[in-house]
Amino acid sequence: MANVPLAFESPNLPTWLPTPYTVVARCGQHGPGPLGFVEYSSDRTESAWIKYGPLVTMGEARTQAFIADIVNSNNDCVVRVPNIFYAFRYKGVGYIVMQHVRGQDCSQDDFGQIALAVRRLRSIDSPTASPGPIGGGPISHRLFNDHRSSVRYMSVCALQEHINKVSDAFKSPCR
Repeated sequence: MANVPLAFESPNLPTWLPTPYTVVARCGQHGPGPLGFVEYSSDRTESAWIKYGPLVTMGEARTQAFIADIVNSNNDCVVRVPNIFYAFRYKGVGYIVMQHVRGQDCSQDDFGQIALAVRRLRSIDSPTASPGPIGGGPISHRLFNDHRSSVRYMSVCALQEHINKVSDAFKSPCR
């Protein structure tokens, strides 16, 4: 494997992180994605989460990096978003190496905090009027065939109009 070009790279990369070549090899040991696993530094004091799979996109990495910069800059925030270290595609598979945030599963007692976190995330304005990932590209969502939109929408209204037209095609003529 030659030098893999990175689609995203943080300016502050920890020196212990595995190379893209090592990431691809380790992911191969874990099986086909979509999957993720924790990778530890040699002294096990630091860790990263590695997410990979054919549906993992570079738009996802750029969008998460954008959100992390905004959310994590506030020391009083109710949620932390993992910082992206680097991301790349290789042989049809996307790889994102990010900060590993240790935590615990949520319970019903956490609903108030979850609501605060969702409100905070919803308050972040997109840098463009076009829906989709930061930096452009198709929308990735299960709503779309093959989980990717075939159209790039110039506005939320254009997306809404398209979804409405498609849903009208499925209405029963018997009503």
